[in-house]
Amino acid sequence: MTSSNDPSGKQIIESEEYFPKTLFAIDFKPAAKLAQFSIEMRNVPGSMQQQAELVAKHGVNVLSGFHDAPLSAEKGVWSFFADFTKVNIEPEALATELRSLRSVLKVRCRSSDDGFITDTMHFPVLLGNERAIIVRASILVSIVSRIKSIFGPEGSSAQVILHQIGEAGAQRVFEAVKALTGADFIRKNVTSAINLFTAVGWGILTLKTVNLDTKTAEIHIKDGFESADSRNTSSAPQCHFIRGLLRGWFSQLFETKIEVTETQCIAKGDPVCIFRVHPFQSKFQEN
Repeated sequence: MTSSNDPSGKQIIESEEYFPKTLFAIDFKPAAKLAQFSIEMRNVPGSMQQQAELVAKHGVNVLSGFHDAPLSAEKGVWSFFADFTKVNIEPEALATELRSLRSVLKVRCRSSDDGFITDTMHFPVLLGNERAIIVRASILVSIVSRIKSIFGPEGSSAQVILHQIGEAGAQRVFEAVKALTGADFIRKNVTSAINLFTAVGWGILTLKTVNLDTKTAEIHIKDGFESADSRNTSSAPQCHFIRGLLRGWFSQLFETKIEVTETQCIAKGDPVCIFRVHPFQSKFQEN
């Protein structure tokens, strides 16, 4: 475990230990009897505990799920997949008992006897307060590969397209975060804000340095989706989409045009992808 300083002066503890985050969308257990529950509850301390104790009393194993109870909301939701294969209670009977709890407002339940279940109770998917779409990394890699196959893997056209897509996307995300927290919070807590990159699965990002005055930064990324499966396959950096993401984010943060250069890339055989942010310099500046 290491530490560094945020531009605000706060010490940031960086852990090298990460745990996979499984998204609540699908589960498969051959020949099992599975069920999905969605419980609308009072948003008060102990509410979810009361429901979990009832589920555990019947020996029902909760497989995966999510809990959402915004700070200012009067209601919360706990939704989960559960295994009923070897228990002595039916899903609907458990739902009836849950409805009798003082903390519970509404319960929805559906079961599957073929061991395959998907979340059909929640839509849209939200990231913060904005709609999101869950996409497998392999699909994004296929999209990147297809663009390169059409416009040339080393050609400038593919690089520009990927870079521009990433830049536009990151600018939109920055504005969404700014609407949630305010611009001052992002500038005072640069590390906390940009950790969103890791939280949504683009890669493991470490902000090594950032200077709001000189408008420079150095970012290290491990397991970036764009090159994680293509180690030692190229003589040049290949993270054009991620480079665009960083340019979009930091151009909004610094409120000026900037450039991002990838100086190391795991596609080249480097241990980590390294990106350097610096002010934009026109090639046509007068001497």
